[in-house]
Amino acid sequence: MEVELEEVIAAKYVAKFEMHSLDADKTSNRSIEEKIIEQIDNAQILQQEGKTMIKRDVSSKGRDIKMKMSKHGIVIYNNEGKVALRIPLFQIVLVTAYSDEGRQNGVILESSQFHGERKKFFSHIVQFNNDQDGLRFCEVFKDIFLRAEDEQEALQSETEPPSPSMFTKLV
Repeated sequence: MEVELEEVIAAKYVAKFEMHSLDADKTSNRSIEEKIIEQIDNAQILQQEGKTMIKRDVSSKGRDIKMKMSKHGIVIYNNEGKVALRIPLFQIVLVTAYSDEGRQNGVILESSQFHGERKKFFSHIVQFNNDQDGLRFCEVFKDIFLRAEDEQEALQSETEPPSPSMFTKLV
C-alpha cells in the first residue's frame, strides 16, 4: 500500500492578485515562471504608484499560515488552525519559488472559471521562513503532480474500451 504524500510548510500569506494572460507575448522565449514573476513585480510597482489593486494582507508583512499540500491540492490554515483557503489540485496551474530582496517567495498560480472568453488566473504569493522551505514547497508539488500523472495513466490503462456493440444500431 502506498503512503499518501502530504506535507505542511509554514509561511506568510502576502498577497493575491488576478493575472493577465500569460501567452500574450508569443514571440518571447521566456519561461512561464519568468512571465509570472515579471507580472508580480510590475503589479507591485504599480501598487506603489497607486495604479493597481493587489489584494494584500491586512498587515504589510503578511499573516502566518500553514500550507498543507497533498494529492488533493493545497489547504491554507490561519494561525488559529482554521481553513482560510482551499485550492484543488486540478486548479493549480503551477507553483514556483523565487528570491526577491533576500526573501524566498512562492507563487501558486490558480486557474479559475471562465469569464466570457478568457479564463481567470489568480496568483497567491507566500513568503517562506527560509530557502529550504521554498525548495521543499516546489519539490513536494513536483512529486504530487508526478504521482497524479502516474495515477491517471494507470486508470487509463485499466479502463476497458467501449464495446463495439454500443455503437451498432439495434434492429
